[in-house]
Amino acid sequence: MADTRVQLEVEDWVRLHWMPAKFGQKFHHERVGLSAGGVFDFDAVSEDRNIVGTISTSAAKTASGKHAVGKLLKIRSDMLFLVMAKAQRRVVVLTERGTFDLCRKESEGGRGTAATASCPCGPAWACPIPSARRQTASSRVP
Repeated sequence: MADTRVQLEVEDWVRLHWMPAKFGQKFHHERVGLSAGGVFDFDAVSEDRNIVGTISTSAAKTASGKHAVGKLLKIRSDMLFLVMAKAQRRVVVLTERGTFDLCRKESEGGRGTAATASCPCGPAWACPIPSARRQTASSRVP
């Protein structure tokens, strides 16, 4: 099984530092009600509960260089839950440039994955992770 500690640390950094700077309020990992019934645990929910988001730290390619189809399907699944979330604003945060570019390309081709205003979830945000932050997180992996 893959060691995901670094990815979890990056997700925490996005939620605790980048999103508050971008949107002007604190964010937490929280369960939100869905319009279809039930609930979903979102990666980022604003303090006033008006903004709900998902954070993807996944790369667009696997370690062997193949397209990360499963990871893209996970982003699409998260977007479906965002569409059903009881919130005023929905965001998708992608930390990997390759994933952001792939989602943008698919969206431009009519797939609506992310990165356009026509997406029912709103725009995707490319969140650049500072290289110092990446090195700190990477140094903790044994």
